[in-house]
Amino acid sequence: GSYPGMVSAWSRYKFPNLVHAAVSNSSPVQAQLDFPEYNNHVAKDLGYDVVGGSAECVDIVSRGHEEIGELLSAEGEEKEGGYEKVAELFHVCNGAEPFYKDV
Repeated sequence: GSYPGMVSAWSRYKFPNLVHAAVSNSSPVQAQLDFPEYNNHVAKDLGYDVVGGSAECVDIVSRGHEEIGELLSAEGEEKEGGYEKVAELFHVCNGAEPFYKDV
């Protein structure tokens, strides 16, 4: 897939002493802050009924991303709670403190 290909190429580039080789076939390797084409492609795949997808599946994933975005964009005292909630949901090792302390 494109994401694993990007990660393997970047890992090889960033850590040549640790990664001996990497395969990245047709992966977009130019980093972009906003990459709607990728999101559009994933949404199309999640909605493809031939492989078990549906509009409901696309809606569930979209709402989940919106909820995570809201938690991570909280301000003030709510910021710490938002980051901690996301860390808890995704079982982040050592919690979220390293992420919100310097943000």
